Amino acid sequence: MPDLQRPRTPLRFSAEDLPPEQLAARCQNKQTDGSHEPFCLELFRRAVVQSCSLCWHHLHCLYYPLVRYWVRCRVDCSHDDIDDLTQNAFFAFSRFYTSDQLSRARALGQVLKYLESCVQSAVAQFWRQKQRAVDQVSWDQESINSAHSMAAAEIEALENLSAQEIWATIEARCQSERERVVARLSLTIGAKPRQIAAWRPQLFPEVSDVYRVKRALFNRLSRDPLLRAMYEKSFPERSIR
Repeated sequence: MPDLQRPRTPLRFSAEDLPPEQLAARCQNKQTDGSHEPFCLELFRRAVVQSCSLCWHHLHCLYYPLVRYWVRCRVDCSHDDIDDLTQNAFFAFSRFYTSDQLSRARALGQVLKYLESCVQSAVAQFWRQKQRAVDQVSWDQESINSAHSMAAAEIEALENLSAQEIWATIEARCQSERERVVARLSLTIGAKPRQIAAWRPQLFPEVSDVYRVKRALFNRLSRDPLLRAMYEKSFPERSIR
């Protein structure tokens, strides 16, 4: 008997149906007609709205070369500084880009425009820090002594807090060994992500792993009311924004 079965048609999945890996693959496969954009936007949506760390990872991999290019177009500095500025731009985007802003975006270009503005802010901050360093060279001895006294006062204020109390609070907010390592190395000796990855490669195979853990941890710590109270107790004239 002849085969009367209907020819099969390939199933078509919407962006909402696909796992992050397939979204990233289709987003990377850019099309001139823009048919890849819904997959990119869905990847952004899950990262921003659902706080999906895997989606953030794929976005970082997808757009790192573009963001680094934007940085290089705006500042002439060392490779390490360019990498730091690139990561700072991603950090700012992940912290300040909201689900409301994403819901108003009608095209991928609007989202990337905000990411580019984060690059501009990171570069502007870089130049402000450079300018402050130049200005400090011209300080007289009285200004230097004054700045030293202010720094000593801040250190004394921090020392008045129980170190055990502070670390107990911070470690209680850490959700993994990787977060505890990042917290201790970043906050106690000011280690940069590149150094942390070099010192603890078993925990952080890539430098981007450190940035991702640090971003999630510091976002959580910055919202913690007890840590904010500790900070304001030491520095009542300041506020954590």
